[in-house]
Amino acid sequence: MKKVFIFILVGVAVGLFAFEATELRQPTNHTPLEVEAPSSYSLNNVSRTRDDLIEYSFAIEPVPLGITNFYDYVPGSYNSTPVRLQLDAGGGIYMAYTGRETAEATRRIWYAYIDDNGEVYINDRVSTIERHEGFPGIDVDPISGNPITAWHRLMDNNIDWAIVYTYDVFSMMSEPGLWLQPIEIMDPITAQHPNPEFAGCEFIWPYVFMGPSPEPDKRRVYVVANNSTENPVTDGPAENPLIAYADFDESDLLSQTQLDWTYTSVPEIDQWHLQGLRRPFMSMAVSPHDGKVAFFGQNIVLDGDANATGLDEELFVFVNHNYGEGEWIKHSREAYYSMGMEIPYHLSGETPLGGLEPGEEIYFGFVHSNHQNTLFSDYGNKLVTMNNLFVQKVDVNGIPTGNYWPAFGYPKVNMFDFTTEEFTLRNVGFMGDPTVYHDEPVIPWNPDGEGQQHDPDGNVMRQDGWPIYHQDTDAAFHENKHKIAVNEDKGWLAAIWHDGLMNSYAFEGYAGYEDWAEVPELAIAISRDNGETWYVDNGGDWEDEWFNALYLSSLETPEFDGMIPVYAYPADHIEDIGYGWGRLHIMFMDDNSFGSYIQGHGSHLGGEMMYMALDIKFDDTSADENTIVPQVLTVDQNYPNPFNPETTIAFSLQEASNMSVEVYNIRGQKVKTLVNNEQTQPGTHTVTWNGTDNSGRPVASGVYLYRVDADGGRYTSTRKMILLK
Repeated sequence: MKKVFIFILVGVAVGLFAFEATELRQPTNHTPLEVEAPSSYSLNNVSRTRDDLIEYSFAIEPVPLGITNFYDYVPGSYNSTPVRLQLDAGGGIYMAYTGRETAEATRRIWYAYIDDNGEVYINDRVSTIERHEGFPGIDVDPISGNPITAWHRLMDNNIDWAIVYTYDVFSMMSEPGLWLQPIEIMDPITAQHPNPEFAGCEFIWPYVFMGPSPEPDKRRVYVVANNSTENPVTDGPAENPLIAYADFDESDLLSQTQLDWTYTSVPEIDQWHLQGLRRPFMSMAVSPHDGKVAFFGQNIVLDGDANATGLDEELFVFVNHNYGEGEWIKHSREAYYSMGMEIPYHLSGETPLGGLEPGEEIYFGFVHSNHQNTLFSDYGNKLVTMNNLFVQKVDVNGIPTGNYWPAFGYPKVNMFDFTTEEFTLRNVGFMGDPTVYHDEPVIPWNPDGEGQQHDPDGNVMRQDGWPIYHQDTDAAFHENKHKIAVNEDKGWLAAIWHDGLMNSYAFEGYAGYEDWAEVPELAIAISRDNGETWYVDNGGDWEDEWFNALYLSSLETPEFDGMIPVYAYPADHIEDIGYGWGRLHIMFMDDNSFGSYIQGHGSHLGGEMMYMALDIKFDDTSADENTIVPQVLTVDQNYPNPFNPETTIAFSLQEASNMSVEVYNIRGQKVKTLVNNEQTQPGTHTVTWNGTDNSGRPVASGVYLYRVDADGGRYTSTRKMILLK
């Protein structure tokens, strides 16, 4: 157990807590029901420590960023991840977070830069202006490596919140720290929303995304914020988004130009607020390949939708195919699964589900699923997000009661395919027979689909879940955190969350779990095929691999010894380090006391902001050491990449050969022939592509493939490149 002793001014601390509570999201009204304690057989029949399933190592063990942070709740952001890689444009990592360096200090926005050696190069405030600030979003320009960040802060009147943005001109001197003074772009007084009915509304909790632009040679940056003002019908939140976008190139940033912002919104979600119809829990994503901008999430019914019940709630996608301009297209399905699934029963005829009345049914629905990010995968063809499903009930009339059983909650990955226009669900962490539960939640008392099993005492066997780090159900709305990371070139995905099942067992006083009283777990599941499967097969039966994820904790992971790791934010991109291994760069807080003081269930002792890098084996690409592979053809990654307007492809030959170099689009259609079966001598050669097709016409921004063939296709290498105008 970690022990830290700090003297604080109680009056000041209580005042800060009360002030900051006004900008936190308001919880929903889901009421937990009692669950009978599991039998000793259910508690002990599964181990979650399975290092043989997912091979991993700490490339960089946890290191402090350099601040004890007394803001101990969501130091990053709600529905994005404030950790971004520069990739080819600098090689470093930018991180943004909310920080308070003493118990009495003004809350500010901080940033850290990790250099290409994995060392903390700088950790400082973004702005020199002393103003109460919070909830930053950040993204990095893939061409210049310059980050743009936004956050909300108090205006001069110390009453209203405004969104400000700024950027760091990294590319000027190839080092961080040249930030423009923050500029306000959203505030309730100026009222930038295109619908005048939203005048006076406060849009806060901003997120930042970058993507291609319709303007030649530019990129487009998006800042999206959610409405924190109560809707006029139900006096509750509806959180419709306001989107600002601006086009820029590197010269705009080098000259420290103020960007020219345009404002838009999603009309249907605006009406959810104005009429008190729905409250969305969603996150935004921008495709790096084309003009798609999307929101992915689920909604709950509000009182303004008088004819709707909880069964009318939706899992939805809103997508715009034109860089955020014009029409938003909605796709949706019902937000529940397994309606009428079997009820667990002991052999005595009793059920462990407290509060379940005769004639009522149970199902899986979304609860505590409001702090997730969304990413594009499969080269813009899919959206991926992560949520929690809990067992809930409907009354004898088939109407949801708003009750759920906390012991039966599990993380799920939800995806949307733009080609088929279908939603799919995948189980992560807790697994069942993958041949039975491919697109449905695993039933925790029937994981093999062959019926319920009972222990020698007649108790139904089950597998519990609590995918939230703190056991307090009153805190669960605020403390659920789910993040996705992706590498589109490799088809890799990682799902990251904090798990509190062991902590909940300790809180309930179950024997053998006493050491977990103040210990959360960091859980990581992986997919190697764009999210289709999350089941890592080690050659045994699926029953040996129920908990198919890494579960890292201070009790079982030496690198976390003495720590309380919470609020983990992975970079959105999984770095490919070769030989089938991917690297997750993660910012997190090592809390000095278990639980958040801001949320009222922890001490005001702060926590250390940390960085670590975790290497995970995604693909088994190792070769027999005794095998000699002839290296006749070697093809380098094109440079620059991404590029505009041209890029260079280099390859090397060990022997003379007929060579072809061709460019294809992502659909496999040939775009350009650069070298056509030409006799080529040994050595290193280069060829340039200027972004045109065989007719000399410029092609659109997007992902392209270049294929290099030697000896009539006997030796072939294909790589991906990105044209980003």
